[in-house]
Amino acid sequence: MKRRILLIIFVLTIALCPHGYGSLSDSREMRIAVTSRVNSLDPIKQDDVTSTSIIVQIFDGLFGYNNRGQLIPVLVDEWSVSEDRKVYKLTLRDDIRFSNGETLNSKHVIDSIERLASKESLNSWAASMISGHEEYKQGLSDTLSGLMVYDNRRLSIELVEPYEAFMHLLSSVYYSIVNEVDAHAIDDKGCGKIYGTGPYRCAAYNSNGVYLKHNANYHSELNNIPSIEYTVMPWCDSVDAFNNGEIDLIRYYNDDYAVDAENSSVEVVYQFSTWYNAFNLQKKVAQDDRFRTAIALTLDKAKLIGLAGRSVDPARGMLPDGFGKAMDDEASLHVYDGVDDPRDGLNVDGVADLLVCKSTPKYEEIIKEYSRVFEELGVKYRVHAEEFTEYYRKRREGEFTIVYANVIPSYGDPDAIFFPYFHSSSKGNITRHGDEHLDDLIMLSRKAPNGIERARINHDIDRYLIEKTYVIPLYHDYTKIYYNKDLALPSTNGLGSWFIIINRTRWKS
Repeated sequence: MKRRILLIIFVLTIALCPHGYGSLSDSREMRIAVTSRVNSLDPIKQDDVTSTSIIVQIFDGLFGYNNRGQLIPVLVDEWSVSEDRKVYKLTLRDDIRFSNGETLNSKHVIDSIERLASKESLNSWAASMISGHEEYKQGLSDTLSGLMVYDNRRLSIELVEPYEAFMHLLSSVYYSIVNEVDAHAIDDKGCGKIYGTGPYRCAAYNSNGVYLKHNANYHSELNNIPSIEYTVMPWCDSVDAFNNGEIDLIRYYNDDYAVDAENSSVEVVYQFSTWYNAFNLQKKVAQDDRFRTAIALTLDKAKLIGLAGRSVDPARGMLPDGFGKAMDDEASLHVYDGVDDPRDGLNVDGVADLLVCKSTPKYEEIIKEYSRVFEELGVKYRVHAEEFTEYYRKRREGEFTIVYANVIPSYGDPDAIFFPYFHSSSKGNITRHGDEHLDDLIMLSRKAPNGIERARINHDIDRYLIEKTYVIPLYHDYTKIYYNKDLALPSTNGLGSWFIIINRTRWKS
């Protein structure tokens, strides 16, 4: 089972309960309910948790993780890292074939990485440390100069600077290895030609979900379930379907609908995430730090935590387990010498646009709380409550002043949060801040010589985001994942555990 680093992902559920979803197959071996549509099965186009959870079933990375979270080779037979930690030499296994029968070679790896680095990619940041990335992305070069092929099985990757977590990136969904010829033919109205080396192949794909079948060419025996069906359905319907035995796995977000744990014979694992709001500093209103701090001081965090309806803890920062844990609420806010309250005489010139996803539990109550804050502060505002796809587009394009969001700060590399969401050159940048000091901190973290130094710098980044009120941390939660015990999944709690355990199958039928 392999897992990928994932940048900050939004984990969402659908609050309304319309019926009318369909089935992709009459004979299902494993049935999973998902609450948002699959936007793409192309690894370089994925930007949501549902798509990612399916992509990792179809494609491998060069490296991956075992069920203890340890980094292991997957498509690689031998590898070495130069003394200056900048050049990675890889020898591919000779027994790997794609689901269409074609044997993996060095060119597939090079082509997959160049696709990731291209301007068409939504996640090109993940290749930004490779030599020649900027020239290639801007079209000034036809090849990525840091990539070199020696023969069908041997290649190398050269970085601009040492990057402590690069092998973790090579295990991520971003670095999925695809069949170069057919990867460009992906059709979002059907499977098209989606060929990977993962345990499953795409058999059917439409707006109702995805149906995967066992990849007969897979290089391991871990995929011992013949097929998996992902069905898009509202949360309330998925609970009913799980209680009735029609669905084998659901993610539990809303306490308003009860999972019949006793009768369903379920086991529970947990997913850690941080809920927060972020400011887009390209908007004039958000550039005023008095405005940002006033929002932070006026929001009723306790009320928002209560609306979550789950097991949650107040967040002191973006990162989990201890960063700022001992600090009280006031210490985590930028307050003017503790004397000058920014709410006194606040004069905001402009309109604040609040962006909230309709899939967020109790989003209407959340909007009421923010409306109260705006009105109390005398701030003009507009509310944009959008379905997931439009919400994510507006978030990615910066069409907001304040966004209500969550992220999974996990997978052993917090840079998967900081760079894609808070570095000014990243397409996924939320704050759109242009803060050179923050950019410098992030790049310093990427060049850290070891994990301990990297963690120290990431702590500083976490605190800086809070002190500048670029983000307002709200709460950490532990989302429950219910699955049928008959599947005998290993039960392990921890950060991102549902990705590590469930998305790469070790199921026993």
